[in-house]
Amino acid sequence: MIEKGIPCLRITDEAPWQTLKTASSRRLIPLHPRLLSLGFLAFVEGKRGQERLFAELQPDAFGYLSDAFSKHFARFLKSVEVKRPKVSFHSFRHCFEDACRAAGVERGLMDALQGHSEGGMAARYGQGFPVERLAEAVRSIDYPEVTLWRGGERF
Repeated sequence: MIEKGIPCLRITDEAPWQTLKTASSRRLIPLHPRLLSLGFLAFVEGKRGQERLFAELQPDAFGYLSDAFSKHFARFLKSVEVKRPKVSFHSFRHCFEDACRAAGVERGLMDALQGHSEGGMAARYGQGFPVERLAEAVRSIDYPEVTLWRGGERF
């Protein structure tokens, strides 16, 4: 979806297969420029008309769509010999937190992007962060140790 000219993912529970862990899980996440430059919007456009963006994912016995991919990722880690305790699909959240800290992203913005609720009375007031501030935070995040390739070229 595009919000105020900014491409975003919208996390919601409006469709029957969508679930949220908490109310604060409902959110907009601006897309990182690197993801856009890799053609993510063209990928999304190619899926137009399908019910889900990743329609190939099938729900597990509890209705979660993430289970099969989480297991696939665990097998992948083992196949490339980097599987060890405390390294899993959930490790991406830890890497994101570290990248936010390195970029100087304030805690409130970090929490809003991850769907974590604010504590105390602050959680009761206001509408949250404007999408422009969220996008600014996302643009500041970098993973210098990650090299991406597209079409055989370093990206």
